Parts: sequence; structure tokens; C-alpha cells
Amino acid sequence: MKEILVVDDEIGVREAFRTILKDDYHVLIAENGEQAIELLKVNKNIRLVILDIILPGISGIEVLKQIKKINLGLPTMIVTATRNEQSLTEAMQLGAVSYITKPFGAKQVKEIIQNTVN
Repeated sequence: MKEILVVDDEIGVREAFRTILKDDYHVLIAENGEQAIELLKVNKNIRLVILDIILPGISGIEVLKQIKKINLGLPTMIVTATRNEQSLTEAMQLGAVSYITKPFGAKQVKEIIQNTVN
């Protein structure tokens, strides 16, 4: 089963992604950037990272930079509650493949992920 890493500091958001994706993917969870980076270093089977742009500690932008150092080709989808154009532009320039705003719907998430992972 394909693995997806969800990085978000909000438990409700993490669980929403887990619920939406559990039938088709093995979902790994990280509560912050540090956990995400450690998981990416040890798990080479992750096919997609869903990354909140605003995280405690290391920012989502900094995590994205680290992801590209660990695995340049790993697709990353940005999740944001605030549509900060500067942050989204920076994320896309750093290689994010798409973004989704909170709140999001299951259909929207599945469509973006299917287009990215499959």
C-alpha cells in the first residue's frame, strides 16, 4: 500500500486526512516539522507529503526545503488555513505540487492526491 505522510499540528486535520485516505493509502502522521524530517529520513516508501505551511518550531517552508534535500522528487502538497500568497508562491517555487485550503472536502483531497500519486 502506498504511504502518505501528513504533517499538521492540529489533531482534527490529521485525523480528517487519515479518515479520507485510509482505504487507499497507509497514512503516517507527524505533529511537527522535526517529526516529519525524521520519518522521511528513515522511511523511503513515502509517496507524498501533505504539509501544513504553519507549524510550531520549524515552519512548513523550512520542512519543504528539507524534504527536497532528502528526496528531490518527492511530491509535496501544501495545506493552509490562511491563503498567504507570499508563502504559497514560495512553496510552489520550492517544488510543492499543489495546495489545499482548510476546510477541505474528501472529494477535493482524493482528486488532488490521485492526480499527484497515481
